Amino acid sequence: MIIKSSFTSNGQPCTRLIPTIRIRDAHSGRLLIANANMHHIGDGAYTFPFSHSDNVSYSVRVDGGVDFDDHERYQFTSFCETGQKIDSELQMKKDCDCMKLENSKIIVNRVDSKFLNRNEKRLRNALKRIFDKQKDWIIDNINDEEFDERIEFFLRNMPGVEDIADRLFSSEALSMRKGGKTIIKSLKLSDFGISFSLQHPEAKSYLRTKHTIEKLSNFRGNISGRTKTKITDILVKGIAEGKSPTELAKLIRKQGDAGVFSIARGEHIAQREIGMAYAKGNRIPIDDFAREFPDRPPEKRWNTVKDSKVRATHTTNEKDGWIPLAQNHSGTGEDQAPSQEWRCRCTETFKVD
Repeated sequence: MIIKSSFTSNGQPCTRLIPTIRIRDAHSGRLLIANANMHHIGDGAYTFPFSHSDNVSYSVRVDGGVDFDDHERYQFTSFCETGQKIDSELQMKKDCDCMKLENSKIIVNRVDSKFLNRNEKRLRNALKRIFDKQKDWIIDNINDEEFDERIEFFLRNMPGVEDIADRLFSSEALSMRKGGKTIIKSLKLSDFGISFSLQHPEAKSYLRTKHTIEKLSNFRGNISGRTKTKITDILVKGIAEGKSPTELAKLIRKQGDAGVFSIARGEHIAQREIGMAYAKGNRIPIDDFAREFPDRPPEKRWNTVKDSKVRATHTTNEKDGWIPLAQNHSGTGEDQAPSQEWRCRCTETFKVD
């Protein structure tokens, strides 16, 4: 197929340009054509031959060059071929009205708090069910004759490790997709050819790494690893003090009320993991936009919930106000909310002008 674009200045065709074209897979965000030159066919019209694939969506950006103002320089469109006969020529739609809107007002994204709360609640409840199974399994095994001599062996086989990894993966993927779609919609990034899906290389890497770490049953830095470390400490100390299996079981049950098997822990984990994944989904499209349009740098702002539990350093981050995307926040030195500090409820918003 042939992609066609045209440029005019003061009503006259521009015939001496060397426009460049960029084409992306709109689903994965993968760049297929990077700044290729278009061919002038006369009267200010320029073309580019493109071999498409059926059932694939594409986003296109044409750059007329530095001689144009921003609202005239770039042209955008998207299209999807569904196996039907392709026209020999696709007329590039010039979104002048949209570009003028983007240049005339600042647009700020909004965090979807209702979605986050629902997803956090679902994950919290799922984790609590898994924690209860792990707690019961440990209590059942305490009566084994060799338990006190082989604690680490028994805990190595504790159930629920892969269940936690899989449940986190699905919840994080859902949150990341929502974060990406929300920021694209609220900042109208699709008008600039920016798209997002879980097939984006950064999204795939983030989710794959998190899932792999959680499936390592004895990795001390993951959820199950921290559970085993805590339970091992409790049991080793209890056995050294001569506690009976019944007394040890009582100590483990207490962990279901206010410990590693508690709903409070599930809530804290859900809040952190959902928030981080949503923030990552927010950030990937805005980073793509910053790379594509270096002359229109986005800005960001840290937001606290403004209550008595907010850390002083996070309040300092918020007082920074709007800062460049690449600048770290002054209070914690971090790039983006939520913080790596435990139980952070802060969020990040972005704007483009």
